[in-house]
Amino acid sequence: MDTLCEQLVRRLYPALAAGNLDALRPLFAPSFEAHATAGLPLSIGGSYTGFDATWNGVWRVIGRAFNIRVEPEEWLDCGEGRLLVRGRYTGTSRATGLPLDAAFAHLWTAGDKSLLSLWHLTDSALWWRALDSEETT
Repeated sequence: MDTLCEQLVRRLYPALAAGNLDALRPLFAPSFEAHATAGLPLSIGGSYTGFDATWNGVWRVIGRAFNIRVEPEEWLDCGEGRLLVRGRYTGTSRATGLPLDAAFAHLWTAGDKSLLSLWHLTDSALWWRALDSEETT
């Protein structure tokens, strides 16, 4: 049986891909905390509090700079309202057309009704490489 955390995250990824703020907002607690991989380009890496800060500082920036898909490959229930999703980001930089193919790990935590936190890990060098117009592939 799916946990609440898994149910929320399974709704989140398609809504995020569609940029559907009306579907996204209710999934998050007001005190939601996100921790994006340090060293990501475009000042994406770091900590954010609240959905709006995460949307504007992470997801919106990524969507403007990259044409990518989030492709979950494995869903691991960690107990105590936590879920680890492992997968890949695949796509291209909008500015350079260079490819992005980077593994990710998302550790989500849910409370009674909504998502409380996200811990995000990916290879930041691969994101930089996709933005580097001098890079040869």
